[in-house]
Amino acid sequence: MTLLQCWPLVALPLWLLSGSCAAMLKAVAMFNDSECLTAPFSMQVMDATPTCSQQRCTSVVFGDATYYFNTSCVGDSVSVHDLAATAFADTSYIVMEQFSGSNCSDDSYTQTHVLQALNRCVPYAVSSISEAANASAVALTLEDGSVNIEFFNAAHCSKTPDSTVTTNVTQVAAHECYLSSRFYVSDAVSSTRVSTSISSSSGDLEPSSSSGTSVTSESVADDGDQRFSTATLVGSLSVAFALVLGVVAVVAWKWRSTKRKLLLARSTEPNDSVAMLEPDDVVYLSKPVSGRTILPLSSSTCSTFPEQTTTRSFNPVLSSFGSSYQRSGRTFVPASSSSSSYHRSGRTFIPGSSSSSGTTTNHPWEDDFVVAARIPRDKVVVVQLLSRGGFGVVYSGLYGGRRVAVKMLLPETRRSISHVVDLLAEVKMMASMEHPHIVEFIGVAWDSLTNMCVVSEFMAGGDLKALLSDYEEQEYPMGFSREKLKIALHIAHALTYMHSLEPPIIHRDLKSKNVLLNERLDAKLTDFGTSRERVNESMTGGVGTCLWMAPEVMIGDKYDDKADMFSFGVVLSELDTHASPYWHAKDPNDSTRQMPEPAILQMVAIGKLHVKFSKEAVKAVVELGNSCVSLDPKARPTASEALYKLHTILADDVEKGGVVVE
Repeated sequence: MTLLQCWPLVALPLWLLSGSCAAMLKAVAMFNDSECLTAPFSMQVMDATPTCSQQRCTSVVFGDATYYFNTSCVGDSVSVHDLAATAFADTSYIVMEQFSGSNCSDDSYTQTHVLQALNRCVPYAVSSISEAANASAVALTLEDGSVNIEFFNAAHCSKTPDSTVTTNVTQVAAHECYLSSRFYVSDAVSSTRVSTSISSSSGDLEPSSSSGTSVTSESVADDGDQRFSTATLVGSLSVAFALVLGVVAVVAWKWRSTKRKLLLARSTEPNDSVAMLEPDDVVYLSKPVSGRTILPLSSSTCSTFPEQTTTRSFNPVLSSFGSSYQRSGRTFVPASSSSSSYHRSGRTFIPGSSSSSGTTTNHPWEDDFVVAARIPRDKVVVVQLLSRGGFGVVYSGLYGGRRVAVKMLLPETRRSISHVVDLLAEVKMMASMEHPHIVEFIGVAWDSLTNMCVVSEFMAGGDLKALLSDYEEQEYPMGFSREKLKIALHIAHALTYMHSLEPPIIHRDLKSKNVLLNERLDAKLTDFGTSRERVNESMTGGVGTCLWMAPEVMIGDKYDDKADMFSFGVVLSELDTHASPYWHAKDPNDSTRQMPEPAILQMVAIGKLHVKFSKEAVKAVVELGNSCVSLDPKARPTASEALYKLHTILADDVEKGGVVVE
């Protein structure tokens, strides 16, 4: 039983002691459970009317869900911060005092909202029990003490927030007036809590504990909490004082005992199984960019040319999970392993001797390389659903106060050991690379194998495909602006780095959707789920996305890093025209229709169809693009040659008054 439940037991004695003319407060607390025994997820405190009436755990329909609320009418001798500290107990919560004036003066105070920092959608205002229209909110406190609250003018949070309040650390710590509100967080409250008791000199009545453990409250002498007037108690009512003190002490002891048991059985953290989120559970940390998909998932294998193994799929790092690696900063050095035939120093593989004393792992998740990259699962906070693919889903989230991208398997695939192994293979590939134009790998987290997630850098600009779609809708000029050339240059930088490693890493799924952008439109490669390290043996054929795929990959022939260069040429055509590859290919039987994809792939595979560039495109870039999509891999430039060519083009642009692109 919470203190708000208990107020009806003590409200009458308090009212009698305070006097009939004393001011009153009305507190409405919202609960999920029908008994109202757990901590409320929100509470609204305002001045009470003379007709204020107590209500205990009354049901109310809000949207498609049923919630429960308590209404308590209390004397204003108890501060809002006392009510919050008692009702929300050990949970993380945010107190938002609201004012009608922009300077948050005491005489402009209107009401207080308290929200548990659940990072999920909860009712904020319910029209049937308050004067305000239905509204929902998502409250979140970051590790640095700042606050983020998003408001929705509806009984759900399935759309873009109608308004967002984001404070900085100083505004919360100093309780500065911000957007006509003052903010407090429970961590800050706990650092300034003081023991309370009944003072015969002041007449203030505050909750206390019979066990001698102080009930906590906010010290707000400097922040205007004295706006709540104190009812003067008559000294002759000392007997009544003692009676009330006894009642409050017994009630507080009973409440604390029950509350402690409930807290032991209740977890207030967000549900770790984020893939179970329903649409209404999706929340937003900031307004998503229209039409953008952040951190896309890897595409499925091309169905027209099914995956086939020509000789054998050789991958010493990814398939040989017995090869254990230890992590030191961003350099990976192998531990001795009887099953490993390679030693790694930086990115160099040198055949080494086996060690009988080395550690051999039986499972990929026990591999030293993966364990070294592991981060605490409970520190990864999921915020917003970004994209969903055939095997996985990506969310934006938070880790260590930093905005990140969180990639997970779908519920129907996460129980498949093969998919878990594939995800860990991508982890090992991402962790082995570090470059300014490759999305940064942060870590892998799991509390169970069915709840594994990969955490990486968040790219706020979305993917290149979405940007080009926007350009097409806005009729942005075709050709190569300096902005587009910069993106091409960054992709070439990443490919040059990957192909220069020993052994070289081949992306195998380079396309516009796997190029992510930040706010400045700096480009970085992502999605290494199909990447492999090049070896002399033939590798798996038919891997990648069909329209960007090199002919030799389509037919399952032997290929190397020149396969990525073919895909790079296709991306150059996208940058130029803003259109999908082979957009100009028409059905020979009906010129108004696009040529079917199987026919396109067959034409590309035999060199009868090529990507098209616009008349506005820079001639030198067109020449580079056409050489990249040559049918003969040997005729294609290397990544370093393409990088040099782009640098030369940009240098010429600078001489003509352009801007230097780093």
